Amino acid sequence: MTPEVHAEIEKFLSAQRTMSLATADADGVPMAHGMHYYPDGLRLYVSSLPYTKKLANIEVNPIVGYTVWRLPSYEKRDTARTLQVKAAASVVTDETQLVAVQGGLTERYPWAEELQLDVNVILAFEPIELLWMDISKGLDGRLVHTFE
Repeated sequence: MTPEVHAEIEKFLSAQRTMSLATADADGVPMAHGMHYYPDGLRLYVSSLPYTKKLANIEVNPIVGYTVWRLPSYEKRDTARTLQVKAAASVVTDETQLVAVQGGLTERYPWAEELQLDVNVILAFEPIELLWMDISKGLDGRLVHTFE
């Protein structure tokens, strides 16, 4: 991935606010979750209550998928962009990192202060593989990248 595309994806993640997160339980049964996220480069963070199905799924199967997209309208579908990612999920336990992410979440979403982030679990999603599509660039706007 070129530095230009990397920067373009980071800018895209900063501009968007929601993602669809896919998790699966121990039997492989999938579940989709709509989430707000906080981006740090290509790594995303979310806040979750400690007793959710999403967290239970991640504890037994930490490989997740998520999609962040922008489709302004059907009429402007030729400007659509989407990022599809396979990622490794983990619970953030480092106190310095927790404070930084909680601060980032409340700065990005002022209403997040009401969520009692201090009792929530913060999850990090480290990309394993991504598919980036910028429809405005036609077939040249499609990139698959695997991280090492």
